[in-house]
Amino acid sequence: MRLNLLDIDRFIEEKQVKQVTSQNVLDGVAFDMAGLWSETIFGRTGSRDRARKFGYIELKRQFIHPEVFQFIKKVSPAISKIISGEKKYSIIEGKLVEDDTDGETGITFLISIIAENKLNFNNIVTKEKRDIAEFIEANKDTILIDKLLIMPPGGFRDIDIAKKRGALQNSEINSNYQQIMYLSKAISGDLEFDEAIISRIQRTLQIINTFLKSLLKGKKGLLRNNMLNKSIDFSGRLILVGSPDIKLGDIGIPWSTLLTLYEPLFIYQLNKHSKVEQLIKDYLNIEDNLTNNAVHKLISDINKNPEIVELELRDNIITVLEKAIEDGVVLVKRDPVVGTKSWYSATPVILREGRIGLVSTLDLVPMGGDCDGDTILVAPVFSDEAKSQAKERMNARHSKLKWTDTTNIGNPVNYNLSLDAISTVFKVTKA
Repeated sequence: MRLNLLDIDRFIEEKQVKQVTSQNVLDGVAFDMAGLWSETIFGRTGSRDRARKFGYIELKRQFIHPEVFQFIKKVSPAISKIISGEKKYSIIEGKLVEDDTDGETGITFLISIIAENKLNFNNIVTKEKRDIAEFIEANKDTILIDKLLIMPPGGFRDIDIAKKRGALQNSEINSNYQQIMYLSKAISGDLEFDEAIISRIQRTLQIINTFLKSLLKGKKGLLRNNMLNKSIDFSGRLILVGSPDIKLGDIGIPWSTLLTLYEPLFIYQLNKHSKVEQLIKDYLNIEDNLTNNAVHKLISDINKNPEIVELELRDNIITVLEKAIEDGVVLVKRDPVVGTKSWYSATPVILREGRIGLVSTLDLVPMGGDCDGDTILVAPVFSDEAKSQAKERMNARHSKLKWTDTTNIGNPVNYNLSLDAISTVFKVTKA
């Protein structure tokens, strides 16, 4: 078994996590500053902080870590009977002994004997469950928690206002957090009175833990949908068009799209071109230093509508862009993919007009392109090693690709002398 338990107290201290103390949603017209949706605790709505800042709830007393609780229940039938209150037990030499006269039972009793280190789990398990007992014994310092971390409120935990009814749409997980806060405040110190409350809180902790784990699993989970999805930074999609004016192994890309693809290198080169930097500052009405965020916003706006900038500024931006894409290599993929040859590498060429991707007519055949509305994904590679491999293995001008004629049906075709290809060859070789 491999399971690492977070040291919550240490995490709170190192990350400067703030406590949530209010169950209220709104304080007037704004989110309650101490509540589950506080912009003070979790960051401004729509900001990056909103997706990565945590908060915590004080539980007022110790509870069994919800991830460990499911294992503890499996250790011994006696543990399950204590949790359900079915039987009473005493602790004798680290073992649970049934004792209807002087014994105790309930979740409060179980938590107390774990906290006081009275129970030796290795003494109450079968051989098959030895690994569970060893894990619990090795993590006795962290299996009890008195603070509950709240997941970042971005997306799945924030409140939405229903468009039709104008009502607040609250995720069920928030109701569970609110319930824990309400129940924690109701703990009085009377063991008999608190037993039912503590059992309810422990069950709610399990519900929250199950919910959070469900967010990680499946195609729409955080791991596969966000971390392992097919989205690629610094990439773009274009309509595929063949042109005999584009060299084999090159691809014409609109300047507005290239700004998005090569944004980091463009910003780096922009710092060396004070004249262009000043032109952009004047255009944006910025008196202070030009920040990366301001350039990012400009690039985003240009990509949506290249016509927003006048020709002089466009030409100066393209001058910097030319430096940014020197020795550039992009990977191109036709969508939908029709075979292993749908991926290839190309040298980017700046197009000053249009919103389409131009490739050599010779490159259409191996891609399976037919210019009927096909789209292509374009993404740059940045390291020298990646660019070298992309050229050698995936580019017609640099790799040793096999050429065949149209009658050689039995062999796999990489580059085929189709009618479109022949017309291209004729144009580039005619007198």
